[in-house]
Amino acid sequence: MIIKSFTAPTVAAALKMVKISMGGSAVVLRTRVLSEKEAVRPDSRVELTACIDEGVVSPGNLDAILSRDKKIPDPPKTVPANEINKPSNRDEASDTAEPKSYALETARLINGELQKSLNPEPGERIGNSVKPLYVDMLDADMPAEYARQLIKMIEERRYAGEDIDQTAYEVLHEDISKMIAPDISFKPGMKIVFAGHTGAGKTSALAKLAASLTLQKKMKIQLSSLDDIKVSAYEEITGYGDILDLPVEMNPERIGRNDKSALTLIDSPSIPYDNRCRLDLIKKIRSIKPDLVFMVFSVCCRTRDMMDSINILESLSPSYLIASHLDETSRWGGMTAMSRYLEVPLVYVMDAPGGIGRLKKASAEDITRQLLKIEEAVYE
Repeated sequence: MIIKSFTAPTVAAALKMVKISMGGSAVVLRTRVLSEKEAVRPDSRVELTACIDEGVVSPGNLDAILSRDKKIPDPPKTVPANEINKPSNRDEASDTAEPKSYALETARLINGELQKSLNPEPGERIGNSVKPLYVDMLDADMPAEYARQLIKMIEERRYAGEDIDQTAYEVLHEDISKMIAPDISFKPGMKIVFAGHTGAGKTSALAKLAASLTLQKKMKIQLSSLDDIKVSAYEEITGYGDILDLPVEMNPERIGRNDKSALTLIDSPSIPYDNRCRLDLIKKIRSIKPDLVFMVFSVCCRTRDMMDSINILESLSPSYLIASHLDETSRWGGMTAMSRYLEVPLVYVMDAPGGIGRLKKASAEDITRQLLKIEEAVYE
């Protein structure tokens, strides 16, 4: 096992360094924001630690990777056969001494990195006056490193005698506002793809946007799908077409070519974890040259799980994010994780898929109130 850490201005840039240095099979162990003291260079804002199995690395690349790695313990030296059973000073001092092992040392390193990523900063480093806020942020499933950044900003901005809750609201609202996308200008001839993992609500988001643009803005819309995997994909998209009285084009080669006056909304299959299958999906999407790619994700998926799939989601080059399942959890911290680490703005939110409710513009105010537990955020 080979473990390396990379520093870069953004997570996306660090991920690219991982891919270049270690290849597409590397697994991200943790991502953290560097403090000013830890940053080796002024532009080093984040540190990403990744690992890769030696068995999947070609011999030519193995030496190149290891030569730049300072965190992996050296393999054990070859011991002459006549000295295998010769007791060492450590063996003489303790019969229970644990033998050194390259694999064991590597395993310990991996466990240490994982433990650091799972455990937030110790509570005693957080001031007592802001500790309840920090706990609320973690309980809302916000990334620990992001929560610590906000706490530091709150402490720096707070004036003597000022209400800390009000300061926290102002700081968080200001930061989340930067993650919210401005209104999108939809135009005839545009092609918009909806992507996401299984159950996220891609097709439901597509139908909700189609209904809004058709009924409220009176736009000419046509539906399509690239999904040739799910058994009911054709029936589902044509069903929405029948309900909204919209044409459906299922031939990828003709998507957006027949009627240039219509805006085309395109469904896609679930994003596969298998690299080869995902590459096929990426080729399909790029072949139709979409104007926008909406990445739909469920806020029920915990932040740590989202972080594991950041590089997978990034490979589809999303333009905007849509958060779903808001009615099924009060922990909306995953919105901040997705937007910050993908560096993609959040544009819409919706409740659980199924056709009930509408696609709503993301609101920094409602998200802030929900994360700080000021009051339950309800979209009108």
